[in-house]
Amino acid sequence: MKIALRSLGLAGLLFLGACATAVQPAPGHGELLHGLVERYFDELMALNPMTATMYGDHRFDDKLALDPSPAHREAMRALNQRFLDAVASIDPAGLAEEDRLTRELFLRERRTDLEAERFPAYRMPLDQFNGGIPEALALYGAGESAQPFETVEDYERWIRRARQFPAWVDAAIAAMREGVETGVTVPRPAMARAVPTLESITTARVEDSVFFAPVERMPASWPRKDRERLRGELTLLIRDTLNPAYARLAAFVRDEYLPACRESVAWTALPDGEAWYAYLVRYHTTLDLGADAAEQVHRTGLAEVARIRSGMEEVMRQVGFDGDLAAFFAYVQEEPSFYYD
Repeated sequence: MKIALRSLGLAGLLFLGACATAVQPAPGHGELLHGLVERYFDELMALNPMTATMYGDHRFDDKLALDPSPAHREAMRALNQRFLDAVASIDPAGLAEEDRLTRELFLRERRTDLEAERFPAYRMPLDQFNGGIPEALALYGAGESAQPFETVEDYERWIRRARQFPAWVDAAIAAMREGVETGVTVPRPAMARAVPTLESITTARVEDSVFFAPVERMPASWPRKDRERLRGELTLLIRDTLNPAYARLAAFVRDEYLPACRESVAWTALPDGEAWYAYLVRYHTTLDLGADAAEQVHRTGLAEVARIRSGMEEVMRQVGFDGDLAAFFAYVQEEPSFYYD
């Protein structure tokens, strides 16, 4: 899912490719490029249906990808390699200027995604910051996010999607056990914060579940037989599918995974961590900072903190405040003259 989220920029690529140009492209080259980029996005959404739903693409609302599984990783690798090869085969000399930019950006993203296969992030499918599929599914199923619950068909699509969650749990547990064996785990203090969230999703009463909210919001105008049928199916879904799957995942994390999680907290403490961190710096900044990427990012952060603090202290001096910076912050927040009546 994380890889899929990154490709939101494809919409921008398509826009760039459609702009007017100052050069004469070769006939058909631009159309070929646009078609490949669009096909890639469509196939990417099919492989990452929760992401598609988040983007407002509801063709796959009844699907749930088993993204920690080997089959899904291989499908993503094949997708990126196939479209990398196809787009690389287009001669940039035959493209308009904006289309050349689209081509280069697309190729860079596919190469970056393929490079990520060196680093087994799939072995850490959830933590306290990124709840992953379990947290997203709860948000979707509560009707408070991107999953639509406006028609009978919407409810049916959701039910089909949620029924696949136990298989996702199986894949996630297998991946996390692999992570324990290879030393690729979430830091223990961080993972400890995820356990209460997982445990809270399972409820003793079906009616208290976050997944029951759409039942209570079904329009009274719908045919009674549809409302009763959907209520019954959702009740069974929560009781017999979702609650047991969440309870099993929470128990695994609490009793088996958490005690085996690493005590270290730095990303560089992971196996191949220095290279992994350098890759993440390139991924997020587009800058190749070399082997000491972590140290350079740290130095930049310290310099920025110092610069911002110096600016704050200069303001404090300009207004003649007598005290330290913490006292100045409190003064700015509490002084009535800084607020409108």
